[in-house]
Amino acid sequence: MTCWGCSKAEENPQTGAYSAGCKECTARALAQSPAYDTSRMAGRFTAEYKRVLTLAFGDDWQAGHERVKKWAERLRETV
Repeated sequence: MTCWGCSKAEENPQTGAYSAGCKECTARALAQSPAYDTSRMAGRFTAEYKRVLTLAFGDDWQAGHERVKKWAERLRETV
């Protein structure tokens, strides 16, 4: 993690600091999104969640999803 938002998130994962264009910040934002939460609760990729993953990460959406899951876990640990 090298951007300003990621540096802040290292100190406090609940920070509202995000850097546009940073894939890690994007993953952290998606981890807190209704699209991810709905998909997680459904136990499958919903059409909306897969759509936003593809928009954010392109063909690398599966790796993006893994990053989202890691952030979701980290965020749950801080609550």
